[in-house]
Amino acid sequence: MENLTDLMESIDQQIDELINEDQYQYTDAEKEQKLLPIVRAQLKSHYQNNAHVRSWLDKLKIDIDAIKSLADVPVLPTQMFKYFDLQTSVGELQRTLYSSATTSQTPSRIPISKLTARRQSKALLSIIKNFIPGKRRPFLVIDSEASNKASAGITARGAAIRGFSIIAKEQVYAFDDVDGKLVFNKERVVDFFERYGDQPVFSMGFTFIIWSEFLKAMREHNLSFNAPELVMVHGGGWKRGDKAASGVVNNKVAHYLPLGYIVVSTNYRLYPDVDPVTEAGDVGSALAYVQAHAAEWGGSATDIVLMGHSAGANLVSLLAADPTIASDAGAAPWRGTVALDSAAFNVVTIMSGPHLPLYDPIFGTDTQLWRDSSPTLRLSAPPAPMLLVCDSGRANSCSQAKAFAA
Repeated sequence: MENLTDLMESIDQQIDELINEDQYQYTDAEKEQKLLPIVRAQLKSHYQNNAHVRSWLDKLKIDIDAIKSLADVPVLPTQMFKYFDLQTSVGELQRTLYSSATTSQTPSRIPISKLTARRQSKALLSIIKNFIPGKRRPFLVIDSEASNKASAGITARGAAIRGFSIIAKEQVYAFDDVDGKLVFNKERVVDFFERYGDQPVFSMGFTFIIWSEFLKAMREHNLSFNAPELVMVHGGGWKRGDKAASGVVNNKVAHYLPLGYIVVSTNYRLYPDVDPVTEAGDVGSALAYVQAHAAEWGGSATDIVLMGHSAGANLVSLLAADPTIASDAGAAPWRGTVALDSAAFNVVTIMSGPHLPLYDPIFGTDTQLWRDSSPTLRLSAPPAPMLLVCDSGRANSCSQAKAFAA
Protein backbone atom coordinates (compact mmCIF):
# COMPACT_ATOMS: atom_id res chain seq x y z
CA MET A 1 0.00 0.00 0.00
CA GLU A 2 1.06 3.58 -0.55
CA ASN A 3 2.46 5.78 2.21
CA LEU A 4 -0.57 6.27 4.46
CA THR A 5 0.77 9.25 6.38
CA ASP A 6 0.47 11.69 3.49
CA LEU A 7 -2.80 10.13 2.34
CA MET A 8 -4.44 10.39 5.78
CA GLU A 9 -3.35 13.99 6.21
CA SER A 10 -5.23 14.82 3.01
CA ILE A 11 -8.21 12.74 4.09
CA ASP A 12 -8.32 14.42 7.51
CA GLN A 13 -8.51 17.80 5.80
CA GLN A 14 -11.35 16.59 3.55
CA ILE A 15 -13.30 15.26 6.53
CA ASP A 16 -12.99 18.54 8.43
CA GLU A 17 -14.11 20.50 5.36
CA LEU A 18 -17.18 18.29 4.95
CA ILE A 19 -18.14 18.70 8.60
CA ASN A 20 -17.94 22.47 8.33
CA GLU A 21 -20.06 22.62 5.16
CA ASP A 22 -23.83 22.70 4.74
CA GLN A 23 -24.83 19.10 5.47
CA TYR A 24 -27.66 18.94 2.93
CA GLN A 25 -26.25 20.60 -0.17
CA TYR A 26 -25.09 17.50 -2.08
CA THR A 27 -26.96 15.00 -4.21
CA ASP A 28 -26.49 11.28 -3.57
CA ALA A 29 -24.12 11.06 -6.53
CA GLU A 30 -22.05 13.97 -5.21
CA LYS A 31 -21.92 12.39 -1.75
CA GLU A 32 -20.68 9.16 -3.29
CA GLN A 33 -17.95 10.98 -5.16
CA LYS A 34 -16.74 12.79 -2.04
CA LEU A 35 -17.09 10.01 0.52
CA LEU A 36 -15.81 6.97 -1.37
CA PRO A 37 -12.13 8.07 -1.47
CA ILE A 38 -12.33 8.91 2.24
CA VAL A 39 -13.79 5.54 3.16
CA ARG A 40 -11.24 3.67 1.05
CA ALA A 41 -8.39 5.55 2.71
CA GLN A 42 -9.76 4.87 6.18
CA LEU A 43 -10.11 1.17 5.38
CA LYS A 44 -6.42 1.12 4.45
CA SER A 45 -5.57 2.78 7.74
CA HIS A 46 -7.70 0.31 9.68
CA TYR A 47 -6.06 -2.58 7.81
CA GLN A 48 -2.63 -1.35 8.81
CA ASN A 49 -3.40 -0.47 12.43
CA ASN A 50 -5.61 -3.34 13.64
CA ALA A 51 -4.83 -7.06 13.30
CA HIS A 52 -8.48 -8.11 13.70
CA VAL A 53 -9.64 -5.83 10.89
CA ARG A 54 -6.72 -6.98 8.74
CA SER A 55 -7.59 -10.65 9.29
CA TRP A 56 -11.27 -10.03 8.51
CA LEU A 57 -10.52 -8.16 5.26
CA ASP A 58 -8.01 -10.81 4.21
CA LYS A 59 -10.58 -13.57 4.76
CA LEU A 60 -13.06 -11.66 2.60
CA LYS A 61 -10.31 -11.16 0.00
CA ILE A 62 -11.18 -7.48 -0.24
CA ASP A 63 -9.17 -5.35 -2.64
CA ILE A 64 -9.73 -1.91 -1.16
CA ASP A 65 -8.70 -0.07 -4.33
CA ALA A 66 -11.25 -2.11 -6.29
CA ILE A 67 -14.20 -0.85 -4.22
CA LYS A 68 -16.22 1.22 -6.69
CA SER A 69 -19.20 2.32 -4.57
CA LEU A 70 -20.18 2.84 -0.95
CA ALA A 71 -22.58 -0.09 -1.29
CA ASP A 72 -19.58 -2.35 -1.88
CA VAL A 73 -17.85 -1.39 1.37
CA PRO A 74 -17.90 -4.45 3.67
CA VAL A 75 -19.74 -4.06 6.97
CA LEU A 76 -18.07 -5.21 10.17
CA PRO A 77 -20.10 -7.94 11.94
CA THR A 78 -21.49 -6.76 15.27
CA GLN A 79 -19.89 -9.76 16.98
CA MET A 80 -16.46 -8.26 16.30
CA PHE A 81 -17.39 -5.19 18.37
CA LYS A 82 -18.38 -7.44 21.25
CA TYR A 83 -15.29 -9.66 21.43
CA PHE A 84 -12.35 -7.85 19.80
CA ASP A 85 -10.41 -4.69 20.47
CA LEU A 86 -11.08 -2.69 17.29
CA GLN A 87 -9.08 0.43 18.05
CA THR A 88 -7.57 1.63 14.79
CA SER A 89 -6.29 5.04 15.85
CA VAL A 90 -2.80 5.60 17.16
CA GLY A 91 -2.55 7.08 20.65
CA GLU A 92 -4.75 7.48 23.69
CA LEU A 93 -8.51 7.00 23.47
CA GLN A 94 -10.97 9.68 24.53
CA ARG A 95 -13.58 7.12 25.63
CA THR A 96 -15.20 3.80 24.79
CA LEU A 97 -18.83 3.78 23.67
CA TYR A 98 -20.89 0.82 24.88
CA SER A 99 -24.10 -0.41 23.28
CA SER A 100 -27.16 -1.05 25.43
CA ALA A 101 -26.79 -4.85 24.96
CA THR A 102 -30.57 -5.25 24.70
CA THR A 103 -30.33 -8.47 22.66
CA SER A 104 -27.43 -10.10 24.54
CA GLN A 105 -25.51 -9.79 27.76
CA THR A 106 -22.35 -8.62 26.00
CA PRO A 107 -22.30 -4.97 24.90
CA SER A 108 -20.51 -3.80 21.80
CA ARG A 109 -17.43 -1.67 22.49
CA ILE A 110 -16.61 1.16 20.13
CA PRO A 111 -13.30 2.92 20.83
CA ILE A 112 -13.43 6.68 20.25
CA SER A 113 -10.25 8.66 19.69
CA LYS A 114 -9.90 12.28 20.75
CA LEU A 115 -10.02 13.40 17.11
CA THR A 116 -13.18 11.40 16.44
CA ALA A 117 -14.85 12.68 19.63
CA ARG A 118 -14.15 16.27 18.58
CA ARG A 119 -15.46 15.62 15.09
CA GLN A 120 -18.61 13.95 16.39
CA SER A 121 -19.54 17.06 18.37
CA LYS A 122 -18.85 19.38 15.44
CA ALA A 123 -20.72 17.17 12.98
CA LEU A 124 -23.78 16.87 15.22
CA LEU A 125 -23.91 20.63 15.68
CA SER A 126 -23.57 21.11 11.92
CA ILE A 127 -26.57 18.81 11.37
CA ILE A 128 -28.75 20.13 14.19
CA LYS A 129 -28.50 23.76 13.12
CA ASN A 130 -30.51 22.88 10.02
CA PHE A 131 -33.47 21.90 12.21
CA ILE A 132 -33.06 23.86 15.45
CA PRO A 133 -31.65 27.22 14.40
CA GLY A 134 -30.97 30.17 16.63
CA LYS A 135 -30.49 30.29 20.37
CA ARG A 136 -29.97 27.43 22.80
CA ARG A 137 -33.17 25.85 24.09
CA PRO A 138 -34.31 24.17 27.30
CA PHE A 139 -33.67 20.44 26.97
CA LEU A 140 -35.94 17.84 28.62
CA VAL A 141 -33.96 14.61 28.76
CA ILE A 142 -36.24 11.57 28.85
CA ASP A 143 -33.74 9.59 30.90
CA SER A 144 -31.85 9.85 34.18
CA GLU A 145 -28.69 11.79 34.89
CA ALA A 146 -26.96 8.50 35.68
CA SER A 147 -26.95 7.69 31.95
CA ASN A 148 -24.72 10.69 31.35
CA LYS A 149 -22.25 10.21 34.16
CA ALA A 150 -18.67 11.20 33.46
CA SER A 151 -16.37 8.25 32.83
CA ALA A 152 -13.97 6.79 30.32
CA GLY A 153 -16.79 4.58 29.06
CA ILE A 154 -20.19 5.84 27.95
CA THR A 155 -23.37 4.14 26.74
CA ALA A 156 -25.20 5.03 23.54
CA ARG A 157 -27.85 6.73 25.68
CA GLY A 158 -25.23 8.87 27.38
CA ALA A 159 -23.57 9.71 24.08
CA ALA A 160 -26.88 10.93 22.65
CA ILE A 161 -27.60 13.08 25.71
CA ARG A 162 -24.10 14.51 25.71
CA GLY A 163 -24.29 15.23 21.99
CA PHE A 164 -27.56 17.17 22.11
CA SER A 165 -26.49 19.06 25.23
CA ILE A 166 -24.37 21.32 23.03
CA ILE A 167 -27.51 23.25 22.08
CA ALA A 168 -29.13 23.11 25.53
CA LYS A 169 -29.85 26.24 27.54
CA GLU A 170 -30.70 24.06 30.52
CA GLN A 171 -30.75 20.28 30.90
CA VAL A 172 -33.57 18.72 32.95
CA TYR A 173 -33.89 14.97 33.50
CA ALA A 174 -37.39 13.45 33.56
CA PHE A 175 -36.26 10.42 35.58
CA ASP A 176 -34.13 9.54 38.56
CA ASP A 177 -32.07 6.38 38.82
CA VAL A 178 -33.10 4.44 41.92
CA ASP A 179 -31.22 1.17 42.36
CA GLY A 180 -30.84 0.84 38.60
CA LYS A 181 -34.50 1.56 37.83
CA LEU A 182 -35.96 4.64 36.15
CA VAL A 183 -38.31 6.55 38.46
CA PHE A 184 -40.41 9.38 36.98
CA ASN A 185 -39.87 12.77 38.64
CA LYS A 186 -43.24 14.48 38.26
CA GLU A 187 -42.25 17.65 40.10
CA ARG A 188 -39.23 18.22 37.87
CA VAL A 189 -41.19 17.69 34.63
CA VAL A 190 -44.08 19.91 35.73
CA ASP A 191 -41.63 22.63 36.77
CA PHE A 192 -39.90 22.40 33.38
CA PHE A 193 -43.10 23.10 31.47
CA GLU A 194 -44.32 25.74 33.91
CA ARG A 195 -41.11 27.67 33.28
CA TYR A 196 -40.73 27.00 29.55
CA GLY A 197 -44.22 26.05 28.33
CA ASP A 198 -44.53 29.19 26.20
CA GLN A 199 -41.04 28.86 24.68
CA PRO A 200 -39.49 26.57 22.08
CA VAL A 201 -38.00 23.55 23.85
CA PHE A 202 -36.63 20.23 22.68
CA SER A 203 -36.68 16.77 24.14
CA MET A 204 -34.92 13.49 23.43
CA GLY A 205 -35.01 9.95 24.73
CA PHE A 206 -34.49 6.40 23.56
CA THR A 207 -37.59 4.88 21.99
CA PHE A 208 -38.10 2.14 24.56
CA ILE A 209 -37.91 4.66 27.43
CA ILE A 210 -40.38 7.03 25.76
CA TRP A 211 -42.97 4.33 25.16
CA SER A 212 -42.52 1.97 28.10
CA GLU A 213 -41.76 4.53 30.81
CA PHE A 214 -42.34 8.18 29.91
CA LEU A 215 -45.74 8.14 28.18
CA LYS A 216 -46.97 5.60 30.75
CA ALA A 217 -45.95 7.93 33.56
CA MET A 218 -47.48 10.95 31.83
CA ARG A 219 -50.84 9.14 31.57
CA GLU A 220 -50.70 7.91 35.16
CA HIS A 221 -50.12 11.46 36.40
CA ASN A 222 -52.62 12.99 33.92
CA LEU A 223 -49.95 15.21 32.38
CA SER A 224 -49.63 16.48 28.82
CA PHE A 225 -47.39 18.83 26.90
CA ASN A 226 -50.21 20.57 25.02
CA ALA A 227 -47.96 20.51 21.98
CA PRO A 228 -49.41 21.71 18.65
CA GLU A 229 -50.13 19.00 16.12
CA LEU A 230 -49.83 18.78 12.36
CA VAL A 231 -52.11 16.26 10.62
CA MET A 232 -50.74 15.51 7.15
CA VAL A 233 -53.04 14.24 4.36
CA HIS A 234 -51.23 12.72 1.37
CA GLY A 235 -52.00 13.34 -2.30
CA GLY A 236 -52.17 10.88 -5.18
CA GLY A 237 -55.02 11.91 -7.45
CA TRP A 238 -57.66 10.59 -5.00
CA LYS A 239 -56.74 7.01 -6.07
CA ARG A 240 -53.27 6.27 -4.70
CA GLY A 241 -50.76 7.37 -2.06
CA ASP A 242 -49.90 6.33 1.47
CA LYS A 243 -49.38 8.05 4.80
CA ALA A 244 -45.95 6.42 5.25
CA ALA A 245 -44.47 7.54 1.92
CA SER A 246 -41.13 9.27 2.48
CA GLY A 247 -42.12 12.20 0.28
CA VAL A 248 -45.19 12.76 2.43
CA VAL A 249 -43.67 12.66 5.91
CA ASN A 250 -39.87 12.91 5.97
CA ASN A 251 -39.48 16.66 5.40
CA LYS A 252 -42.44 17.47 7.67
CA VAL A 253 -41.05 15.38 10.51
CA ALA A 254 -37.56 16.82 10.07
CA HIS A 255 -38.90 20.39 10.11
CA TYR A 256 -41.75 20.31 12.62
CA LEU A 257 -40.59 17.90 15.34
CA PRO A 258 -37.67 20.14 16.40
CA LEU A 259 -40.16 23.02 16.61
CA GLY A 260 -42.18 21.10 19.19
CA TYR A 261 -44.98 19.83 16.95
CA ILE A 262 -46.51 16.37 16.96
CA VAL A 263 -46.77 15.16 13.36
CA VAL A 264 -49.57 12.75 12.39
CA SER A 265 -49.87 11.35 8.87
CA THR A 266 -53.19 9.77 7.88
CA ASN A 267 -54.62 7.55 5.18
CA TYR A 268 -58.13 7.59 3.73
CA ARG A 269 -60.06 5.25 1.47
CA LEU A 270 -59.33 5.70 -2.24
CA TYR A 271 -61.04 5.59 -5.63
CA PRO A 272 -62.65 3.40 -6.92
CA ASP A 273 -63.96 2.35 -3.49
CA VAL A 274 -65.19 5.85 -2.58
CA ASP A 275 -65.55 9.33 -4.09
CA PRO A 276 -63.64 12.48 -2.96
CA VAL A 277 -66.43 13.68 -0.67
CA THR A 278 -66.34 10.38 1.22
CA GLU A 279 -62.54 10.64 1.32
CA ALA A 280 -62.94 14.05 2.97
CA GLY A 281 -65.22 12.42 5.54
CA ASP A 282 -62.48 9.87 6.24
CA VAL A 283 -60.06 12.73 6.90
CA GLY A 284 -62.67 14.20 9.26
CA SER A 285 -62.77 10.87 11.10
CA ALA A 286 -58.98 10.85 11.32
CA LEU A 287 -59.09 14.40 12.73
CA ALA A 288 -61.62 13.28 15.34
CA TYR A 289 -59.35 10.39 16.32
CA VAL A 290 -56.36 12.71 16.70
CA GLN A 291 -58.39 15.10 18.85
CA ALA A 292 -59.58 12.23 21.05
CA HIS A 293 -56.05 10.90 21.61
CA ALA A 294 -54.01 14.11 21.52
CA ALA A 295 -53.55 14.31 25.27
CA GLU A 296 -52.13 10.77 25.36
CA TRP A 297 -49.38 11.91 22.96
CA GLY A 298 -48.66 15.10 24.89
CA GLY A 299 -50.65 17.25 22.46
CA SER A 300 -53.57 19.64 22.41
CA ALA A 301 -56.97 18.63 21.02
CA THR A 302 -57.63 22.16 19.78
CA ASP A 303 -54.20 23.33 18.62
CA ILE A 304 -54.23 21.26 15.40
CA VAL A 305 -53.36 22.24 11.84
CA LEU A 306 -54.60 20.18 8.89
CA MET A 307 -52.21 20.01 5.95
CA GLY A 308 -52.80 18.31 2.61
CA HIS A 309 -50.95 18.05 -0.66
CA SER A 310 -52.54 17.94 -4.14
CA ALA A 311 -55.62 15.71 -3.82
CA GLY A 312 -55.05 15.83 -0.07
CA ALA A 313 -55.17 19.63 -0.30
CA ASN A 314 -58.57 19.35 -1.97
CA LEU A 315 -59.79 17.18 0.91
CA VAL A 316 -58.57 19.42 3.74
CA SER A 317 -59.93 22.44 1.88
CA LEU A 318 -63.33 20.75 1.69
CA LEU A 319 -63.26 20.36 5.48
CA ALA A 320 -62.21 24.00 5.92
CA ALA A 321 -64.88 25.28 3.52
CA ASP A 322 -67.64 23.11 5.00
CA PRO A 323 -66.77 22.12 8.59
CA THR A 324 -69.97 20.06 8.83
CA ILE A 325 -68.10 17.30 6.94
CA ALA A 326 -65.71 17.11 9.88
CA SER A 327 -68.33 17.58 12.60
CA ASP A 328 -70.49 14.82 11.10
CA ALA A 329 -67.42 12.58 11.50
CA GLY A 330 -67.12 13.55 15.16
CA ALA A 331 -64.42 16.22 14.86
CA ALA A 332 -64.35 19.53 16.70
CA PRO A 333 -63.02 22.81 15.27
CA TRP A 334 -59.28 22.94 14.62
CA ARG A 335 -56.73 25.75 14.48
CA GLY A 336 -56.25 26.12 10.72
CA THR A 337 -55.57 24.48 7.37
CA VAL A 338 -52.68 24.41 4.89
CA ALA A 339 -53.44 23.44 1.28
CA LEU A 340 -50.33 22.56 -0.70
CA ASP A 341 -50.67 22.80 -4.48
CA SER A 342 -54.30 21.94 -5.07
CA ALA A 343 -55.67 22.64 -8.54
CA ALA A 344 -59.12 21.44 -7.53
CA PHE A 345 -60.84 24.18 -5.56
CA ASN A 346 -63.56 24.40 -8.22
CA VAL A 347 -64.12 21.03 -9.88
CA VAL A 348 -67.05 22.37 -11.92
CA THR A 349 -64.70 24.82 -13.68
CA ILE A 350 -62.16 22.05 -14.31
CA MET A 351 -64.63 19.52 -15.72
CA SER A 352 -66.47 22.10 -17.83
CA GLY A 353 -63.36 22.89 -19.88
CA PRO A 354 -60.21 21.23 -21.20
CA HIS A 355 -58.64 19.22 -18.35
CA LEU A 356 -56.18 16.49 -17.56
CA PRO A 357 -57.40 12.91 -18.07
CA LEU A 358 -56.75 12.06 -14.41
CA TYR A 359 -59.96 13.89 -13.40
CA ASP A 360 -62.32 11.84 -15.60
CA PRO A 361 -62.42 8.53 -13.72
CA ILE A 362 -62.63 10.36 -10.38
CA PHE A 363 -65.43 12.81 -11.15
CA GLY A 364 -67.06 11.33 -14.27
CA THR A 365 -70.15 13.14 -15.54
CA ASP A 366 -71.91 13.56 -12.19
CA THR A 367 -72.33 17.34 -11.95
CA GLN A 368 -73.58 17.08 -8.36
CA LEU A 369 -70.33 15.33 -7.39
CA TRP A 370 -68.44 18.13 -9.14
CA ARG A 371 -70.18 20.72 -6.95
CA ASP A 372 -69.93 18.67 -3.77
CA SER A 373 -66.17 18.18 -4.34
CA SER A 374 -65.51 21.90 -4.87
CA PRO A 375 -64.28 23.81 -1.79
CA THR A 376 -65.00 27.12 -3.53
CA LEU A 377 -68.65 26.23 -4.04
CA ARG A 378 -69.10 24.80 -0.54
CA LEU A 379 -67.66 27.89 1.15
CA SER A 380 -70.48 29.83 2.79
CA ALA A 381 -68.62 31.72 5.55
CA PRO A 382 -65.02 32.77 6.27
CA PRO A 383 -63.13 29.63 7.27
CA ALA A 384 -60.63 29.24 10.08
CA PRO A 385 -57.18 30.54 9.04
CA MET A 386 -55.91 28.97 5.82
CA LEU A 387 -52.63 29.03 3.95
CA LEU A 388 -52.91 28.26 0.23
CA VAL A 389 -49.62 27.28 -1.41
CA CYS A 390 -49.79 27.08 -5.21
CA ASP A 391 -47.41 25.99 -7.97
CA SER A 392 -47.06 28.59 -10.73
CA GLY A 393 -45.81 25.86 -13.05
CA ARG A 394 -48.94 23.75 -12.67
CA ALA A 395 -52.04 24.58 -14.69
CA ASN A 396 -54.90 26.02 -12.60
CA SER A 397 -53.05 25.70 -9.28
CA CYS A 398 -52.62 29.40 -8.56
CA SER A 399 -55.72 30.64 -10.45
CA GLN A 400 -57.97 28.26 -8.48
CA ALA A 401 -56.31 29.15 -5.17
CA LYS A 402 -56.72 32.87 -5.85
CA ALA A 403 -60.36 32.43 -6.79
CA PHE A 404 -61.00 30.52 -3.57
CA ALA A 405 -59.24 33.17 -1.48
CA ALA A 406 -61.23 35.95 -3.14
